[in-house]
Amino acid sequence: MKKKSPLIKMFLITFIFFGSVTIFCVGVVLPKIRANDIIKEKAVIVEAKRVQDKFIEDKRIADKIVEDKKIADKIIEAKRISDEKIATKIREDKIREDQRMKDQQIANEKAKQSSTMTIKYTMTDGYFSDCNYTNGSTLQFKVGQVLKLKGNLINSTERVMSMGAGGDEVMSWGTNSITMIAVGGGEITIIPNKYEWDRAYTFHIVVSN
Repeated sequence: MKKKSPLIKMFLITFIFFGSVTIFCVGVVLPKIRANDIIKEKAVIVEAKRVQDKFIEDKRIADKIVEDKKIADKIIEAKRISDEKIATKIREDKIREDQRMKDQQIANEKAKQSSTMTIKYTMTDGYFSDCNYTNGSTLQFKVGQVLKLKGNLINSTERVMSMGAGGDEVMSWGTNSITMIAVGGGEITIIPNKYEWDRAYTFHIVVSN
Protein backbone atom coordinates (compact mmCIF):
# COMPACT_ATOMS: atom_id res chain seq x y z
CA MET A 1 0.00 0.00 0.00
CA LYS A 2 1.26 3.39 -0.91
CA LYS A 3 1.66 5.94 1.81
CA LYS A 4 -0.42 9.13 1.54
CA SER A 5 1.49 12.18 0.57
CA PRO A 6 2.00 14.96 3.09
CA LEU A 7 -0.18 17.24 0.96
CA ILE A 8 -3.10 14.87 1.14
CA LYS A 9 -2.59 14.48 4.84
CA MET A 10 -2.65 18.27 5.25
CA PHE A 11 -5.82 18.47 3.17
CA LEU A 12 -7.53 15.82 5.24
CA ILE A 13 -6.51 17.44 8.49
CA THR A 14 -7.75 20.81 7.27
CA PHE A 15 -11.02 19.27 6.09
CA ILE A 16 -11.50 17.51 9.36
CA PHE A 17 -10.71 20.69 11.29
CA PHE A 18 -13.11 22.89 9.36
CA GLY A 19 -15.70 20.16 9.46
CA SER A 20 -15.39 19.97 13.23
CA VAL A 21 -15.64 23.75 13.49
CA THR A 22 -18.69 23.73 11.26
CA ILE A 23 -20.32 20.98 13.28
CA PHE A 24 -19.45 22.86 16.46
CA CYS A 25 -20.98 26.07 15.12
CA VAL A 26 -24.10 24.29 13.95
CA GLY A 27 -24.46 22.34 17.16
CA VAL A 28 -23.38 24.93 19.72
CA VAL A 29 -23.07 28.47 18.37
CA LEU A 30 -26.21 28.62 16.23
CA PRO A 31 -28.53 27.47 19.05
CA LYS A 32 -27.04 30.14 21.27
CA ILE A 33 -27.55 32.77 18.59
CA ARG A 34 -31.16 31.61 18.17
CA ALA A 35 -31.64 31.67 21.91
CA ASN A 36 -30.36 35.25 22.00
CA ASP A 37 -32.73 36.18 19.18
CA ILE A 38 -35.60 34.63 21.09
CA ILE A 39 -34.59 36.55 24.22
CA LYS A 40 -34.46 39.77 22.19
CA GLU A 41 -37.85 39.04 20.65
CA LYS A 42 -39.30 38.40 24.08
CA ALA A 43 -37.70 41.62 25.33
CA VAL A 44 -39.24 43.49 22.41
CA ILE A 45 -42.65 41.94 23.14
CA VAL A 46 -42.33 42.78 26.85
CA GLU A 47 -41.33 46.36 26.03
CA ALA A 48 -44.21 46.67 23.56
CA LYS A 49 -46.56 45.34 26.24
CA ARG A 50 -45.15 47.82 28.76
CA VAL A 51 -45.55 50.70 26.32
CA GLN A 52 -49.10 49.59 25.53
CA ASP A 53 -49.94 49.28 29.24
CA LYS A 54 -48.45 52.72 29.89
CA PHE A 55 -50.47 54.17 27.01
CA ILE A 56 -53.63 52.59 28.41
CA GLU A 57 -52.83 53.89 31.92
CA ASP A 58 -52.02 57.37 30.59
CA LYS A 59 -55.29 57.36 28.64
CA ARG A 60 -57.18 56.27 31.76
CA ILE A 61 -55.57 59.08 33.75
CA ALA A 62 -56.31 61.58 30.98
CA ASP A 63 -59.93 60.39 30.79
CA LYS A 64 -60.25 60.69 34.57
CA ILE A 65 -58.85 64.23 34.46
CA VAL A 66 -61.37 65.13 31.77
CA GLU A 67 -64.19 63.51 33.76
CA ASP A 68 -63.07 65.27 36.97
CA LYS A 69 -63.02 68.54 35.03
CA LYS A 70 -66.58 67.90 33.81
CA ILE A 71 -67.67 67.11 37.37
CA ALA A 72 -65.93 70.25 38.67
CA ASP A 73 -67.61 72.33 35.95
CA LYS A 74 -70.98 70.83 36.87
CA ILE A 75 -70.36 71.64 40.54
CA ILE A 76 -69.40 75.22 39.64
CA GLU A 77 -72.48 75.55 37.42
CA ALA A 78 -74.71 74.08 40.13
CA LYS A 79 -73.28 76.55 42.66
CA ARG A 80 -73.80 79.41 40.20
CA ILE A 81 -77.42 78.39 39.67
CA SER A 82 -77.84 77.99 43.43
CA ASP A 83 -76.36 81.44 44.05
CA GLU A 84 -78.67 82.90 41.40
CA LYS A 85 -81.67 81.21 43.02
CA ILE A 86 -80.63 82.54 46.43
CA ALA A 87 -80.13 86.02 44.99
CA THR A 88 -83.50 85.80 43.23
CA LYS A 89 -85.19 84.68 46.45
CA ILE A 90 -83.57 87.55 48.35
CA ARG A 91 -84.81 89.99 45.71
CA GLU A 92 -88.30 88.45 45.78
CA ASP A 93 -88.34 88.56 49.59
CA LYS A 94 -87.27 92.21 49.46
CA ILE A 95 -90.01 93.00 46.95
CA ARG A 96 -92.57 91.18 49.11
CA GLU A 97 -91.35 92.99 52.23
CA ASP A 98 -91.50 96.35 50.45
CA GLN A 99 -95.00 95.52 49.23
CA ARG A 100 -96.00 94.43 52.74
CA MET A 101 -94.74 97.71 54.16
CA LYS A 102 -96.62 99.65 51.47
CA ASP A 103 -99.78 97.65 52.18
CA GLN A 104 -99.30 98.30 55.91
CA GLN A 105 -98.83 102.00 55.22
CA ILE A 106 -101.99 102.06 53.11
CA ALA A 107 -103.83 100.15 55.83
CA ASN A 108 -102.61 102.64 58.43
CA GLU A 109 -103.80 105.51 56.24
CA LYS A 110 -107.16 103.82 55.82
CA ALA A 111 -107.30 103.24 59.56
CA LYS A 112 -106.62 106.92 60.12
CA GLN A 113 -109.35 107.78 57.64
CA SER A 114 -111.73 105.29 59.20
CA SER A 115 -111.03 106.83 62.61
CA THR A 116 -113.00 109.82 61.42
CA MET A 117 -116.79 109.63 61.23
CA THR A 118 -118.84 112.33 59.53
CA ILE A 119 -122.46 113.28 60.04
CA LYS A 120 -123.66 114.83 56.78
CA TYR A 121 -126.98 116.61 56.76
CA THR A 122 -129.03 119.20 54.87
CA MET A 123 -131.32 121.64 56.63
CA THR A 124 -133.89 123.53 54.52
CA ASP A 125 -136.11 126.24 56.00
CA GLY A 126 -135.37 124.98 59.50
CA TYR A 127 -136.11 121.31 58.75
CA PHE A 128 -133.75 118.35 58.29
CA SER A 129 -134.32 117.35 54.67
CA ASP A 130 -131.46 114.82 54.55
CA CYS A 131 -129.03 113.13 56.96
CA ASN A 132 -126.79 110.05 56.63
CA TYR A 133 -127.74 108.96 60.17
CA THR A 134 -131.30 108.77 61.48
CA ASN A 135 -132.45 110.85 64.40
CA GLY A 136 -131.69 109.06 67.68
CA SER A 137 -128.85 106.90 66.24
CA THR A 138 -126.18 105.55 68.59
CA LEU A 139 -122.65 106.11 67.29
CA GLN A 140 -119.84 103.93 68.58
CA PHE A 141 -116.32 105.39 68.89
CA LYS A 142 -112.89 104.52 70.20
CA VAL A 143 -110.83 106.94 72.23
CA GLY A 144 -108.97 109.17 69.77
CA GLN A 145 -111.54 108.97 66.97
CA VAL A 146 -113.07 112.11 65.53
CA LEU A 147 -116.63 113.00 64.64
CA LYS A 148 -117.08 115.68 61.97
CA LEU A 149 -120.27 117.65 61.36
CA LYS A 150 -120.87 118.69 57.78
CA GLY A 151 -124.11 120.64 57.41
CA ASN A 152 -125.64 122.15 54.29
CA LEU A 153 -127.87 124.98 55.55
CA ILE A 154 -130.50 126.38 53.19
CA ASN A 155 -132.48 129.33 54.61
CA SER A 156 -131.62 127.95 58.04
CA THR A 157 -129.38 128.41 61.06
CA GLU A 158 -128.41 125.87 63.70
CA ARG A 159 -127.01 125.29 67.12
CA VAL A 160 -124.99 122.20 68.10
CA MET A 161 -124.91 121.23 71.76
CA SER A 162 -123.32 118.55 73.88
CA MET A 163 -125.89 116.95 76.13
CA GLY A 164 -125.79 114.32 78.83
CA ALA A 165 -123.75 113.83 81.99
CA GLY A 166 -119.98 113.83 81.41
CA GLY A 167 -120.30 114.82 77.77
CA ASP A 168 -117.70 117.55 77.99
CA GLU A 169 -115.30 115.17 79.74
CA VAL A 170 -115.71 112.54 77.02
CA MET A 171 -115.67 114.84 73.98
CA SER A 172 -113.38 117.70 73.05
CA TRP A 173 -114.99 120.24 70.73
CA GLY A 174 -113.29 121.92 67.80
CA THR A 175 -114.51 123.72 64.70
CA ASN A 176 -117.05 121.36 63.13
CA SER A 177 -115.29 118.39 64.72
CA ILE A 178 -115.45 116.53 68.02
CA THR A 179 -112.58 114.35 69.32
CA MET A 180 -113.33 111.48 71.68
CA ILE A 181 -110.90 111.88 74.60
CA ALA A 182 -112.18 109.46 77.24
CA VAL A 183 -114.31 106.40 77.80
CA GLY A 184 -117.90 107.28 78.48
CA GLY A 185 -121.00 108.56 76.77
CA GLY A 186 -123.03 111.61 75.92
CA GLU A 187 -125.31 113.18 73.35
CA ILE A 188 -124.92 115.62 70.49
CA THR A 189 -127.98 117.62 69.50
CA ILE A 190 -128.34 119.73 66.37
CA ILE A 191 -131.11 122.32 66.80
CA PRO A 192 -132.61 124.04 63.71
CA ASN A 193 -132.76 127.83 63.87
CA LYS A 194 -131.08 127.52 67.29
CA TYR A 195 -134.34 127.08 69.18
CA GLU A 196 -136.57 124.72 67.19
CA TRP A 197 -136.21 121.84 69.72
CA ASP A 198 -139.10 119.90 68.30
CA ARG A 199 -137.20 119.52 65.01
CA ALA A 200 -133.82 118.74 66.61
CA TYR A 201 -131.70 115.68 65.75
CA THR A 202 -129.99 113.92 68.63
CA PHE A 203 -127.15 111.36 68.36
CA HIS A 204 -126.10 109.16 71.28
CA ILE A 205 -122.34 108.86 71.64
CA VAL A 206 -120.63 105.84 73.20
CA VAL A 207 -116.82 105.87 73.58
CA SER A 208 -114.75 102.79 74.50
CA ASN A 209 -111.09 101.77 74.51
